[in-house]
Amino acid sequence: MLRDYGYIEDGRLGKPYDLRLLRRLISYAAPYRKAIVVALACSVVITLCDLAMPYFSKVAIDKFIVPYWYRIPAGSCSTELVRSYGHHLLRSSDRSFYLISSLNLKKLDPKDLHKYRKARVLSSERYYVVSSRADTSHIPQPWRSHIGHLENGLAVVPAEAFKGMAPKQIADLRKEDLRGLAVMGLVLAALVLISFSLGYIEYYLLEYTGQNIMQDMRMKLYHNIQRQSVKFFGKHPVGRLVTRVTNDIENLNEMFKSVAVTLFKDFFILSGIMAVLFYMNWRLALLCMGLVPVVSFFTFLFSSLAREAFRELRAKVAKINAFLGERLGAISIIQLFCAEKAQEESFRQINHENLLAGMKQIQIFAVFMPLMELLSSFGVALILWYGGGKVI
Repeated sequence: MLRDYGYIEDGRLGKPYDLRLLRRLISYAAPYRKAIVVALACSVVITLCDLAMPYFSKVAIDKFIVPYWYRIPAGSCSTELVRSYGHHLLRSSDRSFYLISSLNLKKLDPKDLHKYRKARVLSSERYYVVSSRADTSHIPQPWRSHIGHLENGLAVVPAEAFKGMAPKQIADLRKEDLRGLAVMGLVLAALVLISFSLGYIEYYLLEYTGQNIMQDMRMKLYHNIQRQSVKFFGKHPVGRLVTRVTNDIENLNEMFKSVAVTLFKDFFILSGIMAVLFYMNWRLALLCMGLVPVVSFFTFLFSSLAREAFRELRAKVAKINAFLGERLGAISIIQLFCAEKAQEESFRQINHENLLAGMKQIQIFAVFMPLMELLSSFGVALILWYGGGKVI
């Protein structure tokens, strides 16, 4: 049992990804597979809610808060635009112009958008689309001649016309937008509530499963320790065995509860983010993907270095516990022979080794975390350089 958990004769931890350890963990988790499946399902739904909330916020802003529309005059100049992006356009009732929303404007190819703006096919003036049943008598007189109507019965009002109107009058004209904004608010509130409720269920089930697995593993490990021969206890100090039954089992629980589930959740989050990125702009998405091999290389390098550092640190902690367990258990004999100074010096050396092992781990993190921040800043710089250049 001790060897199955990866502990070898000198007390150091074995390989953390040993297949025997993985199989043993899976066997202990098997009785709780229903709880694990429910927790993972909750994790998937929470991830979808987390991805949906920014999307619905964006829809609320683009479609209901500032739902600007731009006018495209009908004619030979706009023929190409209508032919290529006609499914994004609304046509006026007299067929003299078209409208495209700011939301759909982002779906145009940046090169085409720049070309149409330069040719003045797209107007710089912004418009609101309001219900045909809305009372337009509040609109100031100079702007009433600019009101147009669409084939679907909606009315088109210049955004500038709203500047001189009272808030109540604007609310009356934009009641459809306010109604849609209220719906978006309810959707976002529902997503937050669902995420909170399922987050509680997920956390409870994972903690429940982890605590039960730890209990089973400790009982099995203690049972196997009791079956060992006297020679075994001569080779393995009590403090080291206590560390195995307590701290190291807790670390295995943390690996199951946090690392495995976090990786599972992050996989869906990254997949969703990449899908949204490619949907919004596949060129920028490919540019962002260019940094993935670099980040992956440094991550794998860090993981190999960190694995050795953590392994060494766990060995030093076990050594300290073993030393304390033996010396405190025999404190009367140490005092009888006046060996306090010698034992204090031995402990100082072991404690210093633990300090060096901890500093080695800190040094690795001190390099890796700023490096990730640097690569993140470099990615933002690439987006600003490429995307900003295209906008200009």
